Amino acid sequence: EEKSCERFFLWAELMKAAWHERLETVAKAAATAVAKSALPDNGTDRERGRLQADANFILAEVAVAQMNRLAEKESAVNGGNGGGGVTAAELLVDGSEGVEALRSQALAAMLEGMRIGESIREEVLVHNACVYIWNYNQPLLRAGRFEPLLPALQQAVAALMRADQKALQAEVQLVKLA
Repeated sequence: EEKSCERFFLWAELMKAAWHERLETVAKAAATAVAKSALPDNGTDRERGRLQADANFILAEVAVAQMNRLAEKESAVNGGNGGGGVTAAELLVDGSEGVEALRSQALAAMLEGMRIGESIREEVLVHNACVYIWNYNQPLLRAGRFEPLLPALQQAVAALMRADQKALQAEVQLVKLA
């Protein structure tokens, strides 16, 4: 158990350092190792839970970065908007199967981070997940294409309604945003 715990924290440190440097491949591998580690069933290991939520958020951000690059690449192949083709922004709304698969991966990771936040009673993680869902899906929201996001948005609203809002009042940054 001790070695397993030590490995967990080593993976977590590698994950944070790699993501800080935007080394996506390394960050994704380390975040996957952290996210898949077993937590105690009683949900009392909040530090490890926070790291697992962060791992899921990093996995989501990696998927979003890959999705944006894929949309740019597909736009360039199709002539881009200057050549009468489709822009990358348009592909983020009505994208290929690859774009949609990456969006699904990102949403699943965001929702898992939110679920972990709820399980360890860290409402800030719930709010962070909701912000990720909202911010990283702006192209769809602006276009009024809610159907791909509806299940995630419903889960986010339900989680926010369950969250202890008083706990967030201490978060000055969130209060300023509100």
